[in-house]
Amino acid sequence: MTTEKKEKNPGFDVASAPLLVPTLLEASAGTGKTFSIKHLVLRFIVEAGIPINHLLVMTFTRAATAELKARIESHLTEALGLLTGTIAPADADALTVKQIGLWRGMGMDDADAEDRIRESLALFDNAGIFTIHGFCQKVIEDNAFSSGGTINFDLAQSDDKFRSDAVRDFLRRSLDSMPEEEDRRELVDGKDWDKKLGELADYPESLVPRRWTDFDNLSPSVQAAVSAFMTEVPGRLIDMKKNAGVKTFNDLLRELYDRLLPGADAPEEVCRQADRLARRVRSTYRGVLIDEFQDTDPIQYAIVEKLFLSVYDENASPDIQAEREGRAIFFVGDPKQAIYRFRSADLNTYLRARKRIAEIGRTEALMTNYRSSPKLVAAFNAFWMTAPTGLPFLREGLAYQTVDSSPSKTGLWVREGDGWKEPLPLEIWTDAGGSLCENADDVKASSMAALGLSIAKLIDAGARGEAVLAAEAGETPIEGLDLSPWGGPSSVRGVEARDIAVLVRANSDALLVKDALGKRGIRVRYQLRESVAATEEAAEMILILRAFAAPGDLHAMNAARATRLIGDTLKTLENDEEDEARRVELRRVLEEGARRWPSSGPAPAVRRLMALCRTSERLLPCVEGERRLVNYAHLLELLHAAHRTVPTPGGLAEWLENQKTSGDSAEDQKVRLESDANLVTLQTIHSSKGLQYPIVYLPFAQKRFTNCSQSSVHLVPDDEGRLNLLLSHVPSSADEREKSEAIEEDVRLAYVAMTRAAKHLVVMLPQASMSKKSPDSWAAFTYKNPYFAALCGGEDKKTLTAAAASKLLQRLQNTGTVDLRDFSRLAEAGKTDGFQVQSEAKPSDFDAEKARDVRGGWRTSSFTGISRMAEDDGSGFSVWYGEAEKVPTAGDILSFPKGAQAGTCLHEMLELADFAGMALDSEAARTARLELCGREVEKHLSFADDAARELAAEGAAQMIYDILNAEIAPGLFLKNVPKRARSAELEFLIPIPKGLTAERLADELRKLNPDKYDFGDLRPESLEGFLTGFIDLAFMHDGRFYVLDWKSNKISSEAEGYEEKAMDEEMRRHLYRLQYLIYLVALRRFLQTRLGEHFRDDMIGGAIYVFLRGVRADATTPDHPQGIVFDPVSPAVIRRLDQLFAGEC
Repeated sequence: MTTEKKEKNPGFDVASAPLLVPTLLEASAGTGKTFSIKHLVLRFIVEAGIPINHLLVMTFTRAATAELKARIESHLTEALGLLTGTIAPADADALTVKQIGLWRGMGMDDADAEDRIRESLALFDNAGIFTIHGFCQKVIEDNAFSSGGTINFDLAQSDDKFRSDAVRDFLRRSLDSMPEEEDRRELVDGKDWDKKLGELADYPESLVPRRWTDFDNLSPSVQAAVSAFMTEVPGRLIDMKKNAGVKTFNDLLRELYDRLLPGADAPEEVCRQADRLARRVRSTYRGVLIDEFQDTDPIQYAIVEKLFLSVYDENASPDIQAEREGRAIFFVGDPKQAIYRFRSADLNTYLRARKRIAEIGRTEALMTNYRSSPKLVAAFNAFWMTAPTGLPFLREGLAYQTVDSSPSKTGLWVREGDGWKEPLPLEIWTDAGGSLCENADDVKASSMAALGLSIAKLIDAGARGEAVLAAEAGETPIEGLDLSPWGGPSSVRGVEARDIAVLVRANSDALLVKDALGKRGIRVRYQLRESVAATEEAAEMILILRAFAAPGDLHAMNAARATRLIGDTLKTLENDEEDEARRVELRRVLEEGARRWPSSGPAPAVRRLMALCRTSERLLPCVEGERRLVNYAHLLELLHAAHRTVPTPGGLAEWLENQKTSGDSAEDQKVRLESDANLVTLQTIHSSKGLQYPIVYLPFAQKRFTNCSQSSVHLVPDDEGRLNLLLSHVPSSADEREKSEAIEEDVRLAYVAMTRAAKHLVVMLPQASMSKKSPDSWAAFTYKNPYFAALCGGEDKKTLTAAAASKLLQRLQNTGTVDLRDFSRLAEAGKTDGFQVQSEAKPSDFDAEKARDVRGGWRTSSFTGISRMAEDDGSGFSVWYGEAEKVPTAGDILSFPKGAQAGTCLHEMLELADFAGMALDSEAARTARLELCGREVEKHLSFADDAARELAAEGAAQMIYDILNAEIAPGLFLKNVPKRARSAELEFLIPIPKGLTAERLADELRKLNPDKYDFGDLRPESLEGFLTGFIDLAFMHDGRFYVLDWKSNKISSEAEGYEEKAMDEEMRRHLYRLQYLIYLVALRRFLQTRLGEHFRDDMIGGAIYVFLRGVRADATTPDHPQGIVFDPVSPAVIRRLDQLFAGEC
């Protein structure tokens, strides 16, 4: 009966489903989960009358939070545009148009809907869109005094150091108290103390019972020590972190849990305080939507249950039950994609929660796959419905429901003779009558040979127009090619490398794939899960930092010269004259960087060194050059941020060394992808979750299940699915329940891997022979894998056999959706056919002197590069809107030399200036200004005589005084901005999405404000790679952040000539407004990273451009902005541009 009901279930209707019933929405891969979430938010706001600041939207990663926030805001904006008529129905999403029709059918007035959406957009900066940890932090901080929580703490990625200290202290105390040598030796033999302590501290015993399994085997003295370790040391660890003002993300969860659920034996006042806290949170959030709920864990669910589900308890008091009124709560997840056990996610908790929600509300499912082609969806359905046991995921209560497909999706098409066909979308490469691999090494080598040839041939066929995909909007189709006579799309383009993804389980597998594809001339982009601090580039950066710390140390300099960043060759070292000249040149740059380090930090210093050494020019054409440059830029970002607390080059070298060995997995330290060029994507399956690719290859699918190694710490579910923490003194084997959990997750990981494909999927399942005596029998190490377990519906010896797997593969082929291909033939072809994709060979980066600059699709763009795309036929001279030019007074900044070198000189003066001290009108301040300017003028500029040099320095010194004392924005004087609140030469690096052109960038900005942001016609040249640069000054004033740029342009011979019209023309001609909009996007991203959930868009105050020659302290004011252009840019403009650079619009 239950099965029949599911088959008739049309699926969840996001436009009409009831909102005020607790709902669990299960969303299979590709079924539009994110779209449903943003649409539910729209309905919460309009139908349920819950404004955005009373909605809680929660997910499990910062990246997902940022994406959700952007999509929700965009969806609200589109709905508002439809209601007001500024967006035509034909230009909007069909569901939004339908939704407005439903509202009208319900009798809802358009004006009411419009008002509610406007209100939420106005409050969007206060939207409650958080990670689970961000939510916990907000609740703790907002209720610190009333709930007894702690305030003024720093968030740390790890508490490894504190745990190690606590363990050492425990062992020292215990050993000191043990008189018997045998007991002391037994205690020291204990393993994994740090790991045990971490689990004990993270999980409350009331939620996760704990037991020391070999306790009875220990001596009485060690038993006493172990008991103290379990009961006392977790508290000491908490105290140590509290005294240091540090918390981890897990601490946030544990603290909020303890505040909300103090336990039955807690004092009555503490329990009342917990109830008051829960009611305060519920009163703040009337609507709750929790995404990726399958990744929950016991403590997270306990918090959510206490806060938002307790109102539905039958035994709850009447006043608590009354809080159900007008409350909306949705959970969204897919248990088939629960793959994060290593991050403490617990599927058993999810299944218990599903049962609970079903009792008080309902469970629903999204039933249409909008990602994959109809034929591929049919293949997925066939594969996951094949298991005779009906349990492809090996667990009761976790079934596969067939999903529908979208007819608008199409697959891969290939030429066949004079016609075209859509090949079967799911290829399985396995034993189909050919010879088996001899052993594991043969499996590996054969797999790489077959994979490399297949991808190379596919890319080549795409280049020849013989393997094609439907051309999407904005893509250039093959002219004159229409596949509609064969049932295909009418507009197509060739398959490219960027359409292909290779997904693997481990980094070691990825390196094999990268090497195999490289031999075929195929480049890949690959994001390692390791920290950038563990790369070769980090080791080089440590040597560079040590050279900055001691420029005169010959050993330090020579070590730095051996790095790729500096790139000195043996040819230079062997020539004594060249070698000496090079050392002098490098020492000058190192000493200058060290001198400016306290005020400017590492980024400008290292960037100047890279410019001297032509690092980008040398490395870009080389093998792995792109990867290395991305890592250098990433490391500079991290070092520049760390400079605030580690101010010296030597200290930063030690800091970076520690990051390499700390095991810190901070998101901002993960190695980044290279440019968004036309490359094959290589990724781990875990990191691919949530993504999709037209064509996916899954090598190494035959690898057997994850091996559960021995450990002293085991998290094992009991018969009711509740986790138990089992500890042991020495490592013990995992029990059968733990092994089953790991195998089941391997199968779910296979599901995630397969469902990343949108058009075509290749699953590689080669089989090896059992032995020489049984050459035709499959070896267990290749057939006991997650894919065959899913087909057979089990992993036990009776269910998962070679015979059963072979039989079910044939049955799957008979469905007409799967192409079973003989692996041995594909491998033989791969070994004998040396076909390569045509590409220019790249030199080694240690042979870079011979390399040409063949940047291809990768480059680092700058604002200057964009501004050169302007279609400007002007003369290139500035315009003066005043009387005839007058000769400026000697010793005035107006008489200061012009040109790039003069501009650099003025910039460095302002970079080094002491704002507070040099703003004073005193003899000491005047002397300091003059000394600074004299030093910089002498270093950068040449004059006919000393008198001219002194006059230039005097003019610059007066300029500094004027700039620091002028009111450059309402209430804003630079002299009042302390050094700790400003950052000079703030570097940024913005990845540019594929397809973004300067022309489109200008069009989008023109729409936002045609009066201010009309940059004329820019060439339709694609911007690729990265947008990088330095912001002259970023600073904070009265809680708001600004970007400031110094401009030395000479647009008049009089200070009064720097009036609004003249400056506006200069801003227009040089595209300076585009420049500062890019700077503001960089600032926004910087603040989001630094402030996390506390960032609000209204924190950005705008952009200030200071024309240095025009500012006068006694004349420049906000009402008379002589020499100043100030734009308090709308947050909507910055957000939109940020979304554009993120590829979200």
